[in-house]
Amino acid sequence: MRLYVSRLLLVLVTALLIPISASAQTIHGCVKNKNGALRIVVDPSSCTPREMSISWNQQGPQGEPGIDGTDGVDGSDADVLRAFDANGISIGITSEIGGAGFIGPIFLQGPQITVIVNWADGSLQSPLHNLEFEEPGCQGIPFAGNDTTPARLFKNGPDPVRYFVANAEPYRIISKLSELDRNTGVCSPESGQVIEVLSVREILLSDLGVSFPLPAPLYVGLPVP
Repeated sequence: MRLYVSRLLLVLVTALLIPISASAQTIHGCVKNKNGALRIVVDPSSCTPREMSISWNQQGPQGEPGIDGTDGVDGSDADVLRAFDANGISIGITSEIGGAGFIGPIFLQGPQITVIVNWADGSLQSPLHNLEFEEPGCQGIPFAGNDTTPARLFKNGPDPVRYFVANAEPYRIISKLSELDRNTGVCSPESGQVIEVLSVREILLSDLGVSFPLPAPLYVGLPVP
């Protein structure tokens, strides 16, 4: 009996090494009753009366799902600096206290925009940038030059002041045919100079989720547990 089982196992291992079509789901074989010799067949009915028909799957059944891993650490209370107004309300995340009495950039998590704020009076301090256009008359898609910081609020023109944010995307090259001056808001024709720019989108201050000026003075600190 031991010799019979050993031969059968050897033949089975040898048979598994025989190339099988990737499309085959079930493998059929015929085992000789006398000595355990195995031969692979396509049709199990081809086994002789002196053979036993067997079959097995090329791929076994799917196992049980594994145990769920433990939950990760909640990052909402991470030790990051935040800017607070005079009432202790968190405005957003900040990484630095700027010079000349400014706090920022402050990352407003709702609109995903960064702003600069005067800590003493809570006023919004936005840099000025020209708007560049590929079409005459300052028509079409507005762009800002490569000196613009992506995702940071900036403004253009004195009356009315319009606010924009440069999109966080790769720079592109355009042929500039008109420009909206950052100080005057006046459109002027351009000669087609080739420049590197970012596309921008216009923002309403109401989109920021906070009202300016903020209750002042502002301060920077860690969230209270």
